[in-house]
Amino acid sequence: EVEITVTVAKKQINAPTISAEYRQQVYTGATLTSGLKSAEGYIVIDNGAINVGIHNVTVALESDNYIWSDTTTEDKVLSYRIVAADNQWTTAPTIPSWVYGEAGNTGTAGAFAGVVTIEYKAAGADDSAYSTTLPTNAGAYIARFTATDSNYNDLVATCEFVIEKATIEAPSIAEDK
Repeated sequence: EVEITVTVAKKQINAPTISAEYRQQVYTGATLTSGLKSAEGYIVIDNGAINVGIHNVTVALESDNYIWSDTTTEDKVLSYRIVAADNQWTTAPTIPSWVYGEAGNTGTAGAFAGVVTIEYKAAGADDSAYSTTLPTNAGAYIARFTATDSNYNDLVATCEFVIEKATIEAPSIAEDK
């Protein structure tokens, strides 16, 4: 009697890769994915992502009948990146000048996304001098408007403004008669 042993080899399959168009995607506010789909021998686990960052996708062999072409059987973890989108001003940054002693103008601006912060410094001062405190003394100033949101590139704009010197009437001396 002859005994024959048959060994069925596991089918080798190539692990998928994320194509260039999906490796880096710009934030849209919608769920973005790696673009990978399950295929013969493997299952793709990709829940998608919305926000800026690096996101992982797991690719697992669908059964013990398969092996990766690199002869491993462990799950493969692949990554794709969502990068910030460009932001835009919806209301152009502006700050009108005023006269010393009048109520100051804080400035206005609006951005498609994010919170707009306004900072002020004396004209010619170093950028480290910016402060959120509105100046009150007469002089030339610069306002810096910054819109920030984690899913959008920051917007920065500057506007010059002046606090004019107040004019006062010169005192007069009344003559005694």
